[in-house]
Amino acid sequence: MSLAASPPQASVAASRFYHILVVDDLPELCELAARTLTRAGHHPVCVQSGSEALACLAADPHFDIIMTDHHMPLMTGLELVARLHELHFPGRIIATTADPDPALLSSYCALGVDSFLPKPASAEEIQAAISACAPAA
Repeated sequence: MSLAASPPQASVAASRFYHILVVDDLPELCELAARTLTRAGHHPVCVQSGSEALACLAADPHFDIIMTDHHMPLMTGLELVARLHELHFPGRIIATTADPDPALLSSYCALGVDSFLPKPASAEEIQAAISACAPAA
């Protein structure tokens, strides 16, 4: 009997997988991000607004990474990041947007975002952003 070797799974920081909160007001983009992250071995939870993200974080404060879109109704990604800092969120933050405005990137950098991901992003780009800001083991 021969057992074929299974293909290696994508890994992050020495095969560590993360609990990731994905925040995007477009359900199809949340679903796409969730599939991409799940295939890479991560554990994503998707919400569609900044207020839902804050409620989710209050219920489960053990997220390693929050990946948030910028353009959302009621609370932008920038406003969410500011609230996360007020709440002393200990994890990493990845901001995503299709808006190439350098001033926007500067605003996120000023708030200490760990990584910035332009949209649309490939699975490889998402994985690279996670690797770049991977929390310490």
